[in-house]
Amino acid sequence: MANRMHTYLDVGLSKPNLCAVIAIVGAAWIGIAAVGLSDRCWFEKYPNADAAKVRAAREFIDPNTAAAAALQRLSGIGPTRAEAIIAYRQQHGVGAFDVPADLEKIHGIGPKTVKKNREYLIFPSERKESPRQ
Repeated sequence: MANRMHTYLDVGLSKPNLCAVIAIVGAAWIGIAAVGLSDRCWFEKYPNADAAKVRAAREFIDPNTAAAAALQRLSGIGPTRAEAIIAYRQQHGVGAFDVPADLEKIHGIGPKTVKKNREYLIFPSERKESPRQ
């Protein structure tokens, strides 16, 4: 008995039942993968699912003056990062963010997040040169 091999019978299932369980689990995984791949453009299928983030594409946000709700419309910026931006702004003054790279001073915001949101951001230095509209 010490060298006893474990088989499908050890889990209390007959061979046909075990095959059925494996087939069902496999089909479920394939179904989950298919749904995940088909929902790459979820915002087109469900336009009201996150309307705030979609609307962010049509407005400019100044991180020096924006409220937390406006900052959260940006990709990758949730409540915690929005509050961190506001805290940094309060600590360093209203003009704390003069160029996009200044946002990288906030913990959790890196070059990729700044690049993703760049077209939705406006800074004081840009307003002096030419206003974006």
